[in-house]
Amino acid sequence: METSGETAVLSVTRRPITWTSVRADHGRPILQACDASSKEDAVNDAPGAGSRLVVPTNGFRVSEHGTRVTPAIDKTWDPPWVQDAAEWYWFAREYTRCYRYHSDCARYRIASMHQAYLSLAAEVAQRAVAEGPTTGWFGIGHRGVMIVYWEFDAFLAAVNSALDLLARLVGVGYREPMPPSFNRLCGRNLSGIAALLTRAQALWVRRMKDYRDCFVHYAPVGTLLMAEAYRTPDGWRMHMKLPVNPNARDVEGFRFSRRTDLMPYAAATYRHFVALDKAVAAEIRQLYKRGEYPKRTEHLFGVGARRRPADPA
Repeated sequence: METSGETAVLSVTRRPITWTSVRADHGRPILQACDASSKEDAVNDAPGAGSRLVVPTNGFRVSEHGTRVTPAIDKTWDPPWVQDAAEWYWFAREYTRCYRYHSDCARYRIASMHQAYLSLAAEVAQRAVAEGPTTGWFGIGHRGVMIVYWEFDAFLAAVNSALDLLARLVGVGYREPMPPSFNRLCGRNLSGIAALLTRAQALWVRRMKDYRDCFVHYAPVGTLLMAEAYRTPDGWRMHMKLPVNPNARDVEGFRFSRRTDLMPYAAATYRHFVALDKAVAAEIRQLYKRGEYPKRTEHLFGVGARRRPADPA
């Protein structure tokens, strides 16, 4: 893929990393995607490789389908083994839409973040061309950089909210009441459909929640945020920092590594979320065919309600 201008949409790849090379051609930013396996050839064979900027990113496009869980549960509104499915129908209709609300928000945020990131990469590419041979590093810091980080924070919050709603939809696959919280449901160490959530927690959710909790409740990534570029034998490489130790929860305690980059991490998290959504949807379809979902169809509302002394009755 090659395009001119400030933005581009990258293709889906199953490889863990895609490298996007950016160079300036007659004053116009050019973005060219290539697989990690061919990264060195793509950088070195291009004209003007010394002024090229390599941007690490997980090449992807935002899913066109949205959540798969909502349409899967829509087909379970009238389970034949339930005598009175009125409450289940209402719950399945409303809470799948609540889940879709947050899932679509996460999809919107990662798309906005990616477009802002690519626009920033084009600007960094222009700067890389202008730098002299003795420059080894430079950084760009302005509102465009902040927008990328703001969208990242919003993306984490949306994924976190969607996971709690997903846990509530998974919980009705058991006869006994289940907690309306992703973490608390995973804490039950259940077999069956909830095991999909438990595996996701170990694989990627726990780390994602560490970042979300840190940035929401304690500290942002930093107070001087930049899109950095550093010189390598192949040209320039772009980097946006993300702490490797979010549980430090303090800007003075954060540690950073060039192996941990903002956009690749966000894109990988999105892919994990989409994969979990698909896996849960597939399991729900199979369970419904066997008459095993939903198992609980009553007392589904009011779970998690909180009352304060000043609240009206």
